[in-house]
Amino acid sequence: MSLQAIRTDETYIRVARHGDRHRVEGLPHYVRSPVRSQESSGTAGTIYSEWIWDGEQLVLKTDRLGFFPLFYACRDGEILVSPSLTTLVARGASTELDDTALAAFLRLKFFLGDDTPFSAIRVLPPGGYLRWTGTSAEVRGGLWSPTPQSLSRIAAMDLYAETLREALKRDLPKDAAWALPLSGGQDSRHILFALCELGRFPETCVTARHYPPTADEDAVAAGVARALGVKHLTIGLQPCELAAELQKNVLTHYCAIEHGWMVALTEFVAGRYGRVYDGIAGDVLSAGLYQDEHRLRLFHAGRLRELGELLLGSEGYLPGLLSYGAYQRLGREVALERVVKELARHVDAPNPVSSFYFWNRTRRCVAAGPFGMLSRACSVVTPYLDPAVYELLASLPGTMFLDHRFHADTIARAFPRYAAIPFQPKGTRQTGAGRSYRRLAADLLRYSRAGSGRLARRGFITARTLRALVDPGYAPAVESFGSLAIYLLQLEEMAA
Repeated sequence: MSLQAIRTDETYIRVARHGDRHRVEGLPHYVRSPVRSQESSGTAGTIYSEWIWDGEQLVLKTDRLGFFPLFYACRDGEILVSPSLTTLVARGASTELDDTALAAFLRLKFFLGDDTPFSAIRVLPPGGYLRWTGTSAEVRGGLWSPTPQSLSRIAAMDLYAETLREALKRDLPKDAAWALPLSGGQDSRHILFALCELGRFPETCVTARHYPPTADEDAVAAGVARALGVKHLTIGLQPCELAAELQKNVLTHYCAIEHGWMVALTEFVAGRYGRVYDGIAGDVLSAGLYQDEHRLRLFHAGRLRELGELLLGSEGYLPGLLSYGAYQRLGREVALERVVKELARHVDAPNPVSSFYFWNRTRRCVAAGPFGMLSRACSVVTPYLDPAVYELLASLPGTMFLDHRFHADTIARAFPRYAAIPFQPKGTRQTGAGRSYRRLAADLLRYSRAGSGRLARRGFITARTLRALVDPGYAPAVESFGSLAIYLLQLEEMAA
């Protein structure tokens, strides 16, 4: 099945008040979950979003985590709602850019809080509730943290393994055909080991390759599958990275620079499997992703501006890639103020570093892959988002994860038989990818010719892509700015 057939969700509702009457377009009731057998808001732990129009008021709701997005725009006695940002724009929502939100996004590569690229469009918060009666919108919700608890490292690891196993037992696969996307890392491997221990073996483990420079993980993943006697398949990439990026940006609601590789995975599972398992949040909750002593110390000392500068990193290609006017509007100081404001919401969390990344990068960017893309093709089960799993891991202190061994040691302790199987080394890069770099450079050069120059500087893109085409030593640089350039050009067109 082509991804062109897996379209973004065009479901929407528009309610406009005219005196004592309401004009309604679209569906009066919508409820959706990434697990299609659980499309109900009444089950504890179900990830969902929902709206209900009863003739007098419109109510929007989402689960406590808010990972399955619901976008809305309000103006002058009218509200427009959809699970798709592009659908809102197509139905007339304002495309005035949110400079503050974009300034932070272009540096962090994820949106903060409930921001989107557009000032008029918001996403419902975690535990979200919106009530609209025609005059105003009452919005409630927000992030939450469990009560801190003190456990020994061994006790915490054993409880983690047990809690994830119980989460999987609550919804064991009944589909005739289901697959497990398997990487070379920890999260999908833990899910696979636990499901096999419970007697549920996937029909296939699948591993998607990556666009360079990220190294492929299929060799390591195949070794894991072989050790369990499970079939393993490697999925090739869509040949045109530009086309994959353009499609990905739509399906992820313009909220992610990453995920281009997932286009091929989505195409492959569509029509073949009823469900897949995704390891979203396992890394940030249990492997210490982004966790280090310096960041933790800055959080605890309340030195949020210093921490914000650290998280924003260097300006990289932005000063050259953005047009002069855009760089002035989307300046670093604007981004820093937005980051500091968001950091302040996490200072009291048991693990503030993990909390910041979970509620922002994981919820707003990483989730766009399984929930914006894969869930268009089949059910997507996410055991690390199970309430009991989240509450356990988020209640532990950040110091427990500083060595980045907590999850790997948990897996080795729970499944000692497979402890010798190596994980994919971090930071490995592809070699011999010159042809891929040149293909992307040529496609980006052609695509940029239609750019308006409002956001992306065409001269920069032209000079850099031409250099990548003739200089093999420079060619890898196109991957450093290519996805971001495509995003900006596409956003220009959308906001025109």
